[in-house]
Amino acid sequence: DSQSLIASTTKIMTALIVCEQPQPQPTPGHFVQPVDYKQAAKPWGPKMYSSVNNPKQTMANSGCGPTAVADVVYTLRDNSIDPYVIAMQAVEWGDRSKNAGTDWTLMKPHIPDYYDFPQCIKTKTQSVMKACLDAGGYAVCSMRAGYWTTCGHYITAWKYDSTDIYANDPASSKRKHQNANQFQSECKQYFCYYPEKSETPPDDNNVIPN
Repeated sequence: DSQSLIASTTKIMTALIVCEQPQPQPTPGHFVQPVDYKQAAKPWGPKMYSSVNNPKQTMANSGCGPTAVADVVYTLRDNSIDPYVIAMQAVEWGDRSKNAGTDWTLMKPHIPDYYDFPQCIKTKTQSVMKACLDAGGYAVCSMRAGYWTTCGHYITAWKYDSTDIYANDPASSKRKHQNANQFQSECKQYFCYYPEKSETPPDDNNVIPN
């Protein structure tokens, strides 16, 4: 009958209207943890990581830099990468110091250039780092002595909330987050890797863009 026809037509029109509604878009704060490599894990942990052929310099005791970088490269660019691949590249490129771990030149410019990252920003400012995390990126952080280390260390920041910064620690499964203000005081440099080029680059005097 006519009423049934009208009811059916109304249902069809309603369904069409619902289908035409824009789909919800990802919003800042939806963080995804990257792969969490550990520098002492086998098979790479016991292997030598040295620019002077010193067998006492191993991934387990000095490979935090390549391991932190490998978390980012594996997750955003190439899932065949492990920490030892990055470590051998660091040695080849001259980024492995004689006795002080990994130089910042591995993080920028060598890694973003070789793995074709759309954007990598070096900054000392936490708000810039957080903007990178909001965009789906990750930040390799060079840390001074404090909560994460007794000397120098690299970790990979991937999330923040109203109080803390969360990071993968290549040397520990227990250290996972720290108060944001304390984190800032202990961080010497953020290396921010983006999955896509930012349309609105951060406005910050400490930023060194590509």
